[in-house]
Amino acid sequence: MNSYKKLFNNVVIFGIGNLGSKIISFVLVPLYTYYLSQAEYGVSDLVFTTSNMLLPLVSAMMYEAILRFIMDKNNSDDTSRL
Repeated sequence: MNSYKKLFNNVVIFGIGNLGSKIISFVLVPLYTYYLSQAEYGVSDLVFTTSNMLLPLVSAMMYEAILRFIMDKNNSDDTSRL
């Protein structure tokens, strides 16, 4: 039962993080469109989209690798390697 509780807690944490970033984006889009012209908004959207596409390559997906290492049961039990 403990493993199910841990799974549920992890799902809730990831869900809040994912939903939170989407809500922030949803709130900021009307502000962008209000203050920027169509051309300026197009350029900013192109820059944001390009940076989001290049971010995993530039960071070498370190976030996912660290998260996978931490969540691995065999590695989380052995704290001497940290």
